Amino acid sequence: FIATAFENGAVATLSEKELEDYPYILVDDVLAALQHLARYYLEKMKVDVFAVTGSNGKTMVKEWLYQLLSPQMVVTRSPRSYNSQIGVPLSVLLLSENTQVGVFEAGISLPGEMMALRDIIQPTIGVFTSLGTAHQENFSSIEDKCNEKIKLFHDTEAIVYSSDDEVMMQCLSQYDYKGQKLDWSTKKEEAAFYIKSIEKKDIETTVSYTWKGQTEGQYKLPFIDDASIENSITCAVVSLHLGLTPETISERMAQLEPVAMCLEVKE
Repeated sequence: FIATAFENGAVATLSEKELEDYPYILVDDVLAALQHLARYYLEKMKVDVFAVTGSNGKTMVKEWLYQLLSPQMVVTRSPRSYNSQIGVPLSVLLLSENTQVGVFEAGISLPGEMMALRDIIQPTIGVFTSLGTAHQENFSSIEDKCNEKIKLFHDTEAIVYSSDDEVMMQCLSQYDYKGQKLDWSTKKEEAAFYIKSIEKKDIETTVSYTWKGQTEGQYKLPFIDDASIENSITCAVVSLHLGLTPETISERMAQLEPVAMCLEVKE
């Protein structure tokens, strides 16, 4: 693909061997070099970074956070589902000097991968969408996979997650996490974001909540499937943490657009 890359404007390539026809930077490992480059670039940017991980919902949460936050701040996000060892550094390299917030997906399929992504993203806020069976064949248990995923949040200032997920709660209780825990729950009134009720109608869902035991809020979502509702709750917690008012969240939730390729049914 090198020739095509140069035809499209590339000026050099990272390479593990000498090349005759193209400018190159000789490295021992092209993937490691790309990741180190992205980490260096992010450190120069000095922006707040949200890292979104989980078995499902990463792309939808990332896109909806972009829709909710971008009216009042410059947000750079991962393209499509760029959440792999290659996709994450490519996403980080999209940051510009105007970026105020970066929202990046982080996906893993094997043990040991999350530490590399954490070193690249260095997130200030961690978002855990859900814990499911994706890539379970590469982990000895669901707990092992959960423990691998939460390594992403080790140095974050806060983490957003569902405290209704017993496995997640068990993993967090055993993890030395010192940041702020912004949990949401449909069962526990002491949760940071307590869902008082979820009412579904034909084409919309109304979510009523209490934020940190003090602020009452409500929003209407133009979707009725459970996955979209849970992902909207995650986005609401992040938005409130960033200082958006319940009124602003309500206004923007009602305007959320579906994410291409997510939950679509194909013949």
